[in-house]
Amino acid sequence: MTSRASESIGEPTVHSAGPAVQQLARGTSPLLSACVAAAFLAFCLLVQYVSGAWSAGFVAYPDEPSHFVGAAMFRDWLVSGQWFTPLEFARNYYDHYPYFAVGYWPPLFSVVTGLWMLVAGVGRVQALFIPAVFAAVRPG
Repeated sequence: MTSRASESIGEPTVHSAGPAVQQLARGTSPLLSACVAAAFLAFCLLVQYVSGAWSAGFVAYPDEPSHFVGAAMFRDWLVSGQWFTPLEFARNYYDHYPYFAVGYWPPLFSVVTGLWMLVAGVGRVQALFIPAVFAAVRPG
């Protein structure tokens, strides 16, 4: 047999497909990707709102308060100007708010949420925006 491998197992080739399939094979447009991400973000925010997450306390899962305090601590550290003594700042912060998990959990969530809190302020809704963005936007 001299047929190609894709023809031997019955898979159509991209060259024989219509223009819509060829566009999908090449990738979608950036505008379509942005619209889909915005729709997913709106859906995530709607689910948070309808479920009462914006007004509930951080009590549904034991780690919720520590993630929030860790992000607030990172934001406060950036604002404090004590950039060269982060461990001293963290120890002092722990003396006042003894419930954060920056050293226990990886710091990416605290860093991103803390940076967002610099822009949007410190609050529950602001903190819940970041998981909604992470859920709505995916790489690729």
